[in-house]
Amino acid sequence: MTVMTGDMRTTEQLRSELSGLRLRLKEAQAIEERYRSLISNTTDAVFCYEFDPPVPIHLSVQEQLLMMADCVLVECNDVCARSYGADRAAEVVGRKFSDLFKAAPGSLENLFGDFIRQGYCVVDGQGVQLLEDGSKRYYANSGWGVVQEGKLHRVWGSFRDVTEDQVAQQIVRIQRDLGVALSTAENLQDVFRLCLDAGLQLADMDCGGVYLVDEQTGDLNMVHHRGLGDAFVRAASHYQADSASARLVMQGEPVFQYYDKLDVPKDDVRRQENLKAIGIVPIQYENQVIA
Repeated sequence: MTVMTGDMRTTEQLRSELSGLRLRLKEAQAIEERYRSLISNTTDAVFCYEFDPPVPIHLSVQEQLLMMADCVLVECNDVCARSYGADRAAEVVGRKFSDLFKAAPGSLENLFGDFIRQGYCVVDGQGVQLLEDGSKRYYANSGWGVVQEGKLHRVWGSFRDVTEDQVAQQIVRIQRDLGVALSTAENLQDVFRLCLDAGLQLADMDCGGVYLVDEQTGDLNMVHHRGLGDAFVRAASHYQADSASARLVMQGEPVFQYYDKLDVPKDDVRRQENLKAIGIVPIQYENQVIA
């Protein structure tokens, strides 16, 4: 009887332990469901990258940056996936960061450097993504690293698109600076230079020119340029009023287009300039295009 009592007591203990395990498993599943719901429904992009091998934190900042570039995305929500050009998280999980995020030069090096120097934590650090069409998207990034035994194993974080705010602030700043600079301009060439520089900053382009419309003939004449090759300037310095380029300008509507898709004649000199995109902004006075 003693043996049987002992066996019965052990069985009851096992049943109790199994019941406790089932309860903890249900609690864990409920926590995971809440976590998945939170990650899926938040409007910010949420991610987790892992480092394999883990990054030793005793290394220099530059050495750590080199190792961090090979991190792998192990968790994210659909918002994050869409920022990488996919529709669903499942399409990007398992891929390397360097394959997913084409960054503007220097932007992520600064962001990751701040992350390291601030103890593997960053809040609203700026990152800039370079899109295939050459445009940029600005993000506010927050991340928290998991450091164990002197090594960085993973980083959890989130980011949100702040491009509209960034561009609005940039426009205000450029307009303010242009207004101040124009007040001290000494001649028309200074005005042309200042306006072109402001326009290139706003459009994030690296070359351009200013044309004036001849009041008598309607022809376009280049009066200032920056960043263009000499051969291109000679070929594009004058457009007759009946040319396709002049007619496009005189319509009075802004045009932003890939250069190879622009419906104007292009000779070898223009093609060799290797222009990717073009912006045409007609300037009007009293309903007449003047530049």
